[in-house]
Amino acid sequence: MEKNWYKYFNYGTIALVFVLAILLMIDMVRGTYEIIPRSYYLPLIVIVFFIFILRIVARIYFMKQSKKQT
Repeated sequence: MEKNWYKYFNYGTIALVFVLAILLMIDMVRGTYEIIPRSYYLPLIVIVFFIFILRIVARIYFMKQSKKQT
């Protein structure tokens, strides 16, 4: 169960960050129609940073769990 959860979490967060990055780049290039208001840029970057830290912590946790099982 934990390995499946980690796999879904890992790929889900990569997809989420990828979508957010694409939206921010499209919004910067187009400039005329805002998909994401500029006031949301900083909160989105903070969320992406939090996801990055959470992925590192989850990876360390599951590496320790797999070492205990062997």
